[in-house]
Amino acid sequence: MPSKKLFSKKDGTIGVSFLPPEKPTESGITTYHKGLFAIAASLGIVIFGAVWVYFFVQVRSYKNQTATIEAQAGRVLEGLNQKKSEVDAVQKLARVVVPAKILFLKHPQWTKLFTFIEEFTLPDVKFGTFSGDGKGITMAGTAKDYETISRQMVSFQLSSMVRDLRVSGLAARVGPQGQMTGVDFTMAFSVDESLLKP
Repeated sequence: MPSKKLFSKKDGTIGVSFLPPEKPTESGITTYHKGLFAIAASLGIVIFGAVWVYFFVQVRSYKNQTATIEAQAGRVLEGLNQKKSEVDAVQKLARVVVPAKILFLKHPQWTKLFTFIEEFTLPDVKFGTFSGDGKGITMAGTAKDYETISRQMVSFQLSSMVRDLRVSGLAARVGPQGQMTGVDFTMAFSVDESLLKP
């Protein structure tokens, strides 16, 4: 291919180019224009590829973030379901506790009464059985003698908490040589309601 000499009119220099002479094509597009078009197309492809990679990375990132948020939402829902089941359990328990509390408050509380009996029982008297229904108390016991039973009756009657005291079933215990070893008895009375309340 022969070299093409170029003459510059401005400074009078001569340049040599090994590129073929530019000839207009049938459509009027020169090689120079084709090169510009190729560069523009290449830049367009590179920019399109960069944008596509950017969006691909962003979509993956958003998918990961979405998966994380969904997992957190799942844990929150699990926690809420667990709390709901705990609330349901507490409500179920409340449906049992409230009636039980009402029954408990209506049921006699024996602790004060036992403290009272212990305080007013004489040392020579031993009570073995106890029964009560919240209105009346019945106790069976053993005393040293009949006089001790009388003193025990007086001890209980001195308290304003005891009413309608009755003694029954008196029976002397007799030892092998005919001596009295004690007296069995049953004592029944009613008490003030304050001794049976919590």
